[in-house]
Amino acid sequence: MVLVSRIRNRLIRENKWLQRYVRYRKWRWNRGDRTPWAASLKITWRCNLACTQCFWRKKFTSDDLPKEKWFSIIDGLARKGCVEVVIEGGEPALREDFPDIVRYASKRMLRVDVVTNGTIPFDPMELHRLYISIDGLGETHDTLRGNGTFDRVEEFIDTYERKDQLVLLVSVWRGNVDTLNSLFEHFQNRVSGFWISFLYDTGEGELALDRDERRRVGRKLLKLKNKGYPILNSDAYLLSLGNGKSCHKWVLATVLADGTMAPTCYPFMFGAHSCEGCDLACYKEVDSFLYPEDYSQPGLES
Repeated sequence: MVLVSRIRNRLIRENKWLQRYVRYRKWRWNRGDRTPWAASLKITWRCNLACTQCFWRKKFTSDDLPKEKWFSIIDGLARKGCVEVVIEGGEPALREDFPDIVRYASKRMLRVDVVTNGTIPFDPMELHRLYISIDGLGETHDTLRGNGTFDRVEEFIDTYERKDQLVLLVSVWRGNVDTLNSLFEHFQNRVSGFWISFLYDTGEGELALDRDERRRVGRKLLKLKNKGYPILNSDAYLLSLGNGKSCHKWVLATVLADGTMAPTCYPFMFGAHSCEGCDLACYKEVDSFLYPEDYSQPGLES
């Protein structure tokens, strides 16, 4: 099975089999299969920050699993057809064996990304993207993540040697929505691009934008992208913002830090009863890639 997954990944990487493989997976999903295309691996709940908006910090605690258990989980996902993993936490860099998990995943998966808060330096690894969470400039970022964290993120960015991997993961919220241009200007020559998502309302004050606000921001971001800012999100995602559309949740699995599979998507785990408040890029970008026909409805670009 290891050889099969490696051959599959090589063919997809060389663009010889990508669309065929997508069609095959959709054929399986249409017949009730719910194995994921991609997976988020929460390899630890530990974190050196206590961010106001964090989904996880008050809900989950558990000891770290040994790396060999994560190797087994990665093998299981690969056997089921998963081709992408995002390694995150908590803060994954708090694990000394974090590089070992990344290296193992890179052998089994087509694509491996890492999400970090950018306050703990580590050496470059073979990744597709290294996402660094950013919530605004200076005090705006520190409002959610703690005093001094923005300066530490800047130091991480300036000392990390693989600039081609660095992507700023920008969560849009009320505190930064009017200063996105300034944020892009400040960082655009220091990273390879920006990945936009939207803060989800977890009840910690009125931080999240409503649907109409997200729709307006999506149009603004598309214009900035067309002007040359390195916004890496798809046009389909930006145009879909605020439409309240549900996605195919099973295409992105989440493995929690105790090794169990999350029963549903993030918002529903934290009390949501509909999809109207969610525009999380982690779900909708994968969904729009696999189901583009659902993101090209008449009137979507109005």
